[in-house]
Amino acid sequence: HSCWFFADDERTTGDDIRRWMGNFDNIKVVAKYAARMGQCFSSTVTSGQLEVKEWEMDQNVEDIIVKSPDGKTEFNFSDGIGMISPQFAKEAAKALQLEYVPSAYQVRFAGYKGVVALDPTMLPGLKLKLRKSMRKFESPHSKL
Repeated sequence: HSCWFFADDERTTGDDIRRWMGNFDNIKVVAKYAARMGQCFSSTVTSGQLEVKEWEMDQNVEDIIVKSPDGKTEFNFSDGIGMISPQFAKEAAKALQLEYVPSAYQVRFAGYKGVVALDPTMLPGLKLKLRKSMRKFESPHSKL
């Protein structure tokens, strides 16, 4: 858990910082609102300034849903999981100064949160495919 304090000055206010973080207007539950804002400060390893220009939120990617043996409960095994192209996985590994290319990365990107798994079938150029379930709030930030 964390707590941050900020004193407004003549150039920057708390409202300025919240606007910079993203748009949280559609989040009505206070605890969820605070958690989504905290996502901007989560302690993940950054790739530096790796710009993501080609990405999409693909609503046509079907989730992997399995029903329990009694048929009463459904389990979504793809919730929060997107895809990363082999080319971009290599770029990310290089930016992170890794000697290998991971098959999955945890991401915080443009208000999205989750994991992207290496997809060798992705077309060249497209960097990321993200699921609707990964979007937590609107944000203009395009650095990974």
